[in-house]
Amino acid sequence: MVRYARQTPCGHSIGRLQARLNNDARQDYAYDDGDRLLSIERKPTDTGRKLGVTAEKLEFAYDLLGRLVKETTHQGALAYDYDPLSNLTTLTLLLSLMQN
Repeated sequence: MVRYARQTPCGHSIGRLQARLNNDARQDYAYDDGDRLLSIERKPTDTGRKLGVTAEKLEFAYDLLGRLVKETTHQGALAYDYDPLSNLTTLTLLLSLMQN
């Protein structure tokens, strides 16, 4: 079973997804004042941990025009570049070098 939590901010006709919960994890969603998604954070439940589900946070960054310019996790990032007409021109994978 999957459960969802929504918030309807003042002035919005459709609520923003705030959280999603199933048997193995909970995902929390955070937004900025412009209703752009800033992050999704996954937190495993006890059942999820037994299944190997790990905690993870995905963060999003935007430019002044509201275009997505970067997605970041602990594993690395995706960077987006656009032309003057806002067409995506380059998608770059930036890997993180993790040490044990």
